[in-house]
Amino acid sequence: ETRVKIGIIAGMGAAAGAHFYGALIRECQRRGCASDFDFPEIFLHNIPSRATTPKGVESYGTLRSEIGRAIQQMSRFEPDKIIIACNSAHKDISLFRDLTTAEIVSLPESALKRCKGRKYGVLCSNSSRLDKVYPSSALYPGDADQVKITSVIETAMRGHSPSEAAQSTLILTAAVKSLTARGAERVILGCTELPIFAPAHEAIIDAGLCAIEDMLG
Repeated sequence: ETRVKIGIIAGMGAAAGAHFYGALIRECQRRGCASDFDFPEIFLHNIPSRATTPKGVESYGTLRSEIGRAIQQMSRFEPDKIIIACNSAHKDISLFRDLTTAEIVSLPESALKRCKGRKYGVLCSNSSRLDKVYPSSALYPGDADQVKITSVIETAMRGHSPSEAAQSTLILTAAVKSLTARGAERVILGCTELPIFAPAHEAIIDAGLCAIEDMLG
């Protein structure tokens, strides 16, 4: 029997990668996977990255080197599809795609397909916004709200108490409501830490989950 072999490159940050893996398993279950043999073969590579902070990517040169090395190491596993569980890293996705014969599924591309023809906002790291990982034509939070989004990312990265998790969800709820009040019909969670605290809101699009859906077909 032929089944897809999936490679996940994570570690930007580690908690986000674990959450992404959990989302992949839950989507497989939703599609009928029940016994161990039903699930795809998955290789999770957690990079102890020196390139990223809660504000995003501090050194793209370092990140390119780290992810390039991870792709080379993953080639021994011979994955059919690879996902890099970090939106900011997709600034250089064309370079990464040149390093492998596997299909690299893009989080931003998958999310933007769901927004076609609609006005949308994006919640993401500072670097994703400044480096135009998502189009500059999207709606983004104001400076004060972006500081709060950065604090949510930091909370996810270092671990959190129940009260901190609740506070992070409240921050995201307020940010989503602010963007929808400005006319956004959809709000992309464009950072893999943010879904850890995502509120239930019909406008929200989780870029990671979009990519998982596209990868599984």
